[in-house]
Amino acid sequence: MKDHLGRGQADFTYRVELLPTTPSLALSIPRIDRYSQTRQTIFVPRGNRYAVLMNVQRRNFDGELSLEDNTLPAGITMTAPRFRAGKTQVPVVFEAAADAPLGGMLVDFQARQVVEGDAEGQSGVRGGFENNSDFILGNPNNAVHYTGRAKRLAMAVIEEVPFRIEIVPPQAPLVRKGRLDLVVKVTRQEGFDKPVTVEFPFRPAGVAANPSLTIPPDQTEGVYQLNANDKADLGTWSVYVLAAGDIGGTAWVASPVATLEIAEPFTEPQLARASGEQGRTVPMACKLEQVRPFEGEATARLVGLPPEATAPELTFTKDTTELVFEVATTDKTPPGNHKTVFVEILTPVAGAAARMSGPMSELQVAKPAAAQAAAAPPPSAKPLSRLEQLRQQTAAAP
Repeated sequence: MKDHLGRGQADFTYRVELLPTTPSLALSIPRIDRYSQTRQTIFVPRGNRYAVLMNVQRRNFDGELSLEDNTLPAGITMTAPRFRAGKTQVPVVFEAAADAPLGGMLVDFQARQVVEGDAEGQSGVRGGFENNSDFILGNPNNAVHYTGRAKRLAMAVIEEVPFRIEIVPPQAPLVRKGRLDLVVKVTRQEGFDKPVTVEFPFRPAGVAANPSLTIPPDQTEGVYQLNANDKADLGTWSVYVLAAGDIGGTAWVASPVATLEIAEPFTEPQLARASGEQGRTVPMACKLEQVRPFEGEATARLVGLPPEATAPELTFTKDTTELVFEVATTDKTPPGNHKTVFVEILTPVAGAAARMSGPMSELQVAKPAAAQAAAAPPPSAKPLSRLEQLRQQTAAAP
C-alpha cells in the first residue's frame, strides 16, 4: 500500500475516514453564450411573459422535484411542471400582471423534493439557484479573469412591449416516426412593424426542430415543424416558444405553456419492393400493422416517387391489414432503382391528423423489353480458329 506521495512501508499506519453521503440539488439556467451572462436573468414585460429552461443537478438522490414560487416579486406568477424523476430540465414561464410594479430584486429561487404525504413541503431535499458570474476580457482569447458564485436569481418587471406570442394548442399528438406542424401566432400593437424571431427551446428527448423561424412584418403566424424519432419520450409535455423583436433593442417575450403529447403510431406500414416497365402501372403492396385503434378513416399516400410517376391516395380503417398502391409511370419516368419511396399516414384525431412515415422501400423501373431488344447491339460473329481458317482456304482453292 502507498500514500498519494508514493511512500509506503509494512509498518506504516493508515487511517481511513468515511462520511455519510449527503443529498443536495442545485438549479441553473443553461448558458446561451459561452462567455456571456445573456439571458441568465428573468425580465418580464408588464402584461406579458418571459420564460427560461431551468436545469437541476441532483447529488446522491433521485425523484420528482417541484419549483417554489413563494419568493417571486409582486405581480409575477410562475407556471412550471415538476421535474420528473431522472429528468434534469423543465420549461418555466413567468407572467407579469399589467399593473405589476416596475423594478427588480434578487430572489432565493428554490426547488424541493416531492415527498408523498408531505403536502406542505416540510421534508425532502431542497436547493436553490446557483450561477457562475464571470468577469471576461475579450482579448486575449476570451479569458475568464474572475468568477463569482451567485446564489440568487435576478428578476425584474419591465415596461410593456408591443407584441405578444402564443402557440395554437395542437389537437393531434406527435407520434413516433411522425411530424407535427405547431402553429405560432404573433399579436402586434399598432405601429410595431418589425419581424419576430421565434425559438422553440424545450424539446422532449427524441424530438427535433429547426433552431428558429422568422415571422415577417406582414404575417401574423408561422409554423414550427416538429419531428419525432422512433424512441421519442412518450407522454404529455409542457412546451413554450420564445420570441424576439426589435423595439430599438431586442425585446423578448414568451408564450403561455402549451401541452404537447407524444404517442405511439396508430398504424405501422411496411411497403414491399416493386418493379415494372416505363409506361406501365406498377402495383406496390403495403402491409399494415394496426398498433392502436382509431375512429374513422385514415389516409395513406406514397411519397418519394420518381419523376413522372404518380399513385392515388388510399383510405383505410382500423381493421385494414393491406393496401395496394397502383403506381402509374410514363415513358419519361427515369429507369433505375428508386430507393426513396415510403408511405405517409394521416390518422384522424379530434378533427386534426396525426402524421407519421414508414420505412423506405424501392421501386425499380426498367425500359420496355422491346425497346431494350431494339437498342441491344447485334451479336458479334464468333472468331474462327486457325484450323477453321485453313479449312475455309482449302475449300475455296480451285
